[in-house]
Amino acid sequence: ALLNEAQVKQIKKRLWNGDLQQDLADKFDVDPKTISAIKAGRIWAGVPWPNKKTGRLDEAQYLHILQTRRRERIEEKLKRIKKARKL
Repeated sequence: ALLNEAQVKQIKKRLWNGDLQQDLADKFDVDPKTISAIKAGRIWAGVPWPNKKTGRLDEAQYLHILQTRRRERIEEKLKRIKKARKL
């Protein structure tokens, strides 16, 4: 599938928020390499990231985003488990 600018903005926002590349490829019906190329700034480099910068998403920034999201998911899961044990 071909992507339009609005979809690329969505993809960049979701990458910024820690969504996995494979999940985005599935959602937008594109090859995972397309998502990787967007992230690396090889295609659609002129479409800004949520921080208003253009080009590639810095790998260190992306890893930090993923770690933060994973930590948040784990904390949410632990809260649900604790709540269930109290019932």
